[in-house]
Amino acid sequence: MPVVGVDEDPIPVRRFDVIGKLNKNTRCVEHVGLSLEARTLGGQKSPLRVIDMAPPVAERDAGDSFPRHLVGTADLTSETDFEVVEMLENFVTSTRGKMEARSSGRVFPLPEEFRVYVIHPHSIEGYQDEDDEVHPARYSCAGYVYEGYRRAGLRLLDVGLLPNVTFNEVLIVDRRLALAQRKPELRKWVGLEGDGPWPIMMPGYLMASLNRRAEEIRQTPYTPQPEDMRFPPPAPTTSQAK
Repeated sequence: MPVVGVDEDPIPVRRFDVIGKLNKNTRCVEHVGLSLEARTLGGQKSPLRVIDMAPPVAERDAGDSFPRHLVGTADLTSETDFEVVEMLENFVTSTRGKMEARSSGRVFPLPEEFRVYVIHPHSIEGYQDEDDEVHPARYSCAGYVYEGYRRAGLRLLDVGLLPNVTFNEVLIVDRRLALAQRKPELRKWVGLEGDGPWPIMMPGYLMASLNRRAEEIRQTPYTPQPEDMRFPPPAPTTSQAK
């Protein structure tokens, strides 16, 4: 089902639909999260409960920090997709409020918000090390949404075919990472060590994957293209169309 832009016209939102934040100047999708309720939106500032990798993972009322510009849906319903919805619920429950690190006393040398954040790869499983320090799972915002659906049995993207992305392209979407330009340890922590480019799961790819018929979404993982960072993606040039 096509991704829709939120304006003043009423738009129905299902539980676990994907909500996207769009930069109106660059047309890049900057952030994605999951709706936690079914309701009708009457505009970008309509109340909506969401969960997203802010970071950290947070359940919140989407507000000015996460305006509802786009809604993408896989047409999930509790009646026909009971197992998928239940597994998405289990994923959200397992991550909600449970991503804190239990430290053995080591100081985390970066801003605390980045402790559970990673960009490349899109997710890292949590683990407990030999000193009994618990390292929580880490996600990007796109990785959090992707992993929720993947664990529920729906692979939205072909992760093996992600386009390569430069550091400057990442900055266009996530401006907080300007800090990484003077903190190489942050750049390493989020997986952007070296010169790049890297195969990164960008938020726009998730919206592009849902901009298809429901049958396609369920049957075939989407192969993202570089232009899918933006929504809608720019029309191909004459040379690309040939």
